[in-house]
Amino acid sequence: MRRSGLFAVAVALVACGGGTGAAPSPAPPIAGSPTSIALPVLWRSTAAPSGAPSGSEWVAIDAFDGKTLVASVQRGSAATSLPVLVMLHPDGGLRTQFLQLSANLAKAGFVTITPCWAQGGDASDPPIACSSGAPSRTSAADLTKDVMSIADAARTLPGARPDRLALVGHSGGAQAAFIVGSMTTNIEAVVAMSAGYGPNIRQRWGTTLPDQLDAMHVPFLIVHGVADQQGPGTAIDLVRAFEKTAREKGKTVEAIYVDGAPHGFPYATEYWTADLQAQVVAFLQKHLK
Repeated sequence: MRRSGLFAVAVALVACGGGTGAAPSPAPPIAGSPTSIALPVLWRSTAAPSGAPSGSEWVAIDAFDGKTLVASVQRGSAATSLPVLVMLHPDGGLRTQFLQLSANLAKAGFVTITPCWAQGGDASDPPIACSSGAPSRTSAADLTKDVMSIADAARTLPGARPDRLALVGHSGGAQAAFIVGSMTTNIEAVVAMSAGYGPNIRQRWGTTLPDQLDAMHVPFLIVHGVADQQGPGTAIDLVRAFEKTAREKGKTVEAIYVDGAPHGFPYATEYWTADLQAQVVAFLQKHLK
């Protein structure tokens, strides 16, 4: 992807101060945004990790405890004031197929930032190298701090509209997106693809999606394969029951059920069709306009 002039200038500004202990330079106002204010730059340019495909910029962001969060940035347009999508990969680490999903959504008119937000690895199919150095969090509170650090940095990216941001996740990333969405008021929407709606994640985060439903006050979209049998909580009956409960509680929820689709449907062109992507994009545009 060709680097825009604005992005190159911003990277140069940050690179000049990066690692010196100097205060971060202010980001330029975002033209056309109702919140056209100078925000502090919360990211710095970094090299692409081993195994990463070409075609995106990479940035580093400081987490609340001094750990480093590494993320890919993609944009399908040189336009300014584009809404931001924080893309949360599934368990097992960040892989090329998830970055492709981010690229596809970026081309639809967004700035996407895709962090290595959680550790993961498989000796037979290793993820992009940044996954091994990602933080290992054991509470919903720390998870939320990490994701919001990424979101706050993303708002200062060149071309990004700082007041329009959504969380989009798949599998474990979908569960993380929902939990964070319910624990902050500083985002506009959540898209949860192939999330688990059972009790099995309590041991990981100390909570579950049903536990967090009452606290969810932003619109969210459920996208789920009808044939998903990945594990506890992904069976379609449980997903539909969760949607029903959300509606009964007055939540702003939409759902797309993909006929015949398995857990990994976002990476299969027979399921992740142009029509399905258009439906997801329409939801995001409606709530990020």
